Amino acid sequence: MRLFFKFVIGLLMLAPLGLPAQDLILEEVDLRNDPKALFNKLSTTVPLPEVVGSRDEYEANARQQGYTPEQYTHLLQRLTRVNLEPNMGNDNNKMDANRLLKVLDIGAFTPYDKAMLLMLKGRELGRHQHKYQDAIVQLEQALNSTQDMDDLQGLLLKFTIHEQLGSLHLMLHQDVPALVSLQRLRELAYQLRNNFLIALAESEMGKYYVAKQQLTKALQHYNEAYRLSNSDDYPLQRANLQLQLARVYRDLDQTTEALQYAHDAVEGFEALGFDSQLSISFTVIAMIHANANEWNKAIDYYLNAQQVDIRAGNNIALARNFHNLGEAYINLNQFAQALEYLGKANTMLAERKLNHYLVYNEQLLAQANCGQAVWQECVAHADKAIALAVEQSLPEVQIEALEQKVRAEQATNDAAAAMADQARIIGLLKQHPTTPEETEQSGSVLTEQKLKLDLALQQGQLQDIGKALDSRTSQVFAFIALSLVALIALYFLARSRRLDKRRLKRLQQQMPQDALTELPGYRGFIDYLSQPASNVQSLVLLSLWGKQQPDLELGLHRYIQLSQQQQRSLEQALDCRVFLVRPGTFLLCCHQDVEQPQQLIDTLEGRLGLKELRLGLIRLPLMANKEIRLTPQVLFETLQMALAGSLSLDSKQSIFVSLRALDFAPAAIFSPPLYLHVEKALSRGLVRIETNGDREAICWPGAAATE
Repeated sequence: MRLFFKFVIGLLMLAPLGLPAQDLILEEVDLRNDPKALFNKLSTTVPLPEVVGSRDEYEANARQQGYTPEQYTHLLQRLTRVNLEPNMGNDNNKMDANRLLKVLDIGAFTPYDKAMLLMLKGRELGRHQHKYQDAIVQLEQALNSTQDMDDLQGLLLKFTIHEQLGSLHLMLHQDVPALVSLQRLRELAYQLRNNFLIALAESEMGKYYVAKQQLTKALQHYNEAYRLSNSDDYPLQRANLQLQLARVYRDLDQTTEALQYAHDAVEGFEALGFDSQLSISFTVIAMIHANANEWNKAIDYYLNAQQVDIRAGNNIALARNFHNLGEAYINLNQFAQALEYLGKANTMLAERKLNHYLVYNEQLLAQANCGQAVWQECVAHADKAIALAVEQSLPEVQIEALEQKVRAEQATNDAAAAMADQARIIGLLKQHPTTPEETEQSGSVLTEQKLKLDLALQQGQLQDIGKALDSRTSQVFAFIALSLVALIALYFLARSRRLDKRRLKRLQQQMPQDALTELPGYRGFIDYLSQPASNVQSLVLLSLWGKQQPDLELGLHRYIQLSQQQQRSLEQALDCRVFLVRPGTFLLCCHQDVEQPQQLIDTLEGRLGLKELRLGLIRLPLMANKEIRLTPQVLFETLQMALAGSLSLDSKQSIFVSLRALDFAPAAIFSPPLYLHVEKALSRGLVRIETNGDREAICWPGAAATE
């Protein structure tokens, strides 16, 4: 009887190849949304297997449990995945995961199972052994094994692999492969058409742009992910996104919003019992206070995070926390306590060979020892930081460590060494100049000013030494030459920035214009409608030429003249802004509600002297619920569909087609692919059509647009 019940429960949990697509996706979502619940469920259903020596033993074990070999393999794969997740409450998760991998080595039979096994091994290398580069190699092998897998299982496996590759590359500062993996992850998420997975992909893109300090792009991705996560009940994902939003707002110096999201994340993770994320949330709150120079408050929250890390036994997080505490005490000029915490962090990070964290800790150790005037230790740690930074291509860390080293060398009157290290700093600044976009938010300008000041002071010192000691004359000349090189480099850098700013301003002026006519175009419409003060009541997409191509039929010169004339006529005839979005097609942003489309047609025909006009019309707001704000891009695509409907009607008179969502219509009908969703909404009566033509004869383009 017990075997029978285990068999029934297992069947309910399985997702073999024959299950519907939606069930496979929901299974993936459940594993990510609440892995602890899934772990508890699987642990009671599938006992941890003993390592077997052959395929026959494996299949016999599966039949003994009441499963087919395929079902049994699938259950073990899921059990392995949750054992590789943090905060599972299983103290033996490392040993259990290793045993499961050995069993799956025997049980992997199909190409999918073998690719899944490679992915799991890569995950184990990174999660438990911290061999991140080896994990990347293993995951790349898994990805190569899925090239011919175009079914849903294969897509979900590719999604998982790209997610892990993106995270590992980003952790190791491998920006280009990280972006490639994350862009592919996003493409797969939209291909799978699941809000949870799309939100996950958007969140990972946000992490990438945060790491690149492109905070505006990061905020766009996080806001989209947060919007999608709120549409379903996924508390873990929502708490993670609140945490990420808190980080972005912190880096944007939006303290109120940052603290609000961070405290919301703390409440979410506390309720879910996720200690690792709870610790990170406390750390983010501490950093927000640190940005405001409230270092004592920051230390309080770092200590809260420390208690959580100790309770969870998360030694890596604990090491990072020691590092953060050391930084806080440096800023309070309490260097002895700073050295105590940084020393603990250094020991733990060095033991685990976590060089991507160790490099920053060594740099802070150099800074703290300089604060204590322990110059020999300062130089030693600075040298270690420089070596690690060179290995990981981190020029900013090299510069900071070299500055600490120069400080120590100046204090010990080692002028030659100081001059040599300052030359290295100048070389790094020349190799990695600050881009114009980064200038306002980075500290490079301050670094350059400090460098010039240090160089000037050092030059004076060397000149004094040269007057007193003839033997050091060569050093004085060398230093002067170095100063001249630095000044020339700074001059050309400033000149380059000015030129770049001019080019950027010119490009920004040209972006909203149509390429041929230089009239306001599609990008100009997007910018205009995005302004809160635009006060647009109705949008009209007007085709003057039907399905003809005026730019080809008239020639470029005549087409430009006619387009400019028509644009002026439209703006003079109507209270609107006019944009040329394609040859012969104008978009009208009307500041009055177009209640009588026929009256608008009469005005246009009289003003333009043309017949057989075709119009797509929507009145704003498109949704009855004014709290739902559709993007200008969505409104434009809706106009395109309305105009396509009017163009499909064969009539000698001017035709308009107007679309409007009914009060009970959901916002999802205007999500990609929009043509397909709107066409379905039309057939269900969720969108109302108004036209002066034959409504039944309209041929909507939705089906063709999704092929």
